Amino acid sequence: MVNETRKFLHDTIADLLGLEKKSVIWNRQNGYKQNTPLVTLMAYSEQGEAMADMLPTENDGEYDLKTPTQFVLEVQYFGNKGTFPVDILSGLVRQWDRPTVIDLTQNAGVAFLYADPIQDLTGLEGNDQVYEPRAAVDLHFRYTAVVTDEPGYIDTVEVHGETPRSMDWTITDDKE
Repeated sequence: MVNETRKFLHDTIADLLGLEKKSVIWNRQNGYKQNTPLVTLMAYSEQGEAMADMLPTENDGEYDLKTPTQFVLEVQYFGNKGTFPVDILSGLVRQWDRPTVIDLTQNAGVAFLYADPIQDLTGLEGNDQVYEPRAAVDLHFRYTAVVTDEPGYIDTVEVHGETPRSMDWTITDDKE
């Protein structure tokens, strides 16, 4: 996944949950656990869904290889005492179907596909044995992965041989 897609998802999830952007972090970042509410994000299981389309760019001999790609984004919500993270994530899942959010994702080149069932991960934490309200959901998205390649192009082709009419052919690129 490209950085623009990561930034878009990070910022959009913060906005949809009404959190400051610093309260939404990518999983496995170095640092201390922040105060709650806190959301962690982890993208995984990225895979191409079909063969890449090879499309010419504006530059001679250069092509963009475009592959429809699906990935899963795990969203974990760590709540404060007395909050219900399952309900909060349920609200987040429903937000992706709003027309304004669909427009945002379309403009960013991302499509929300579906969400897996929400898991309640509330449990006892630390030596104090205090309940930590927590839930997680896997959101499935699709985007188009693009890789640019420059395989070059054939400038001139010469064919020599014998035919009943004895011909010589030269095929030349007429772009010059």
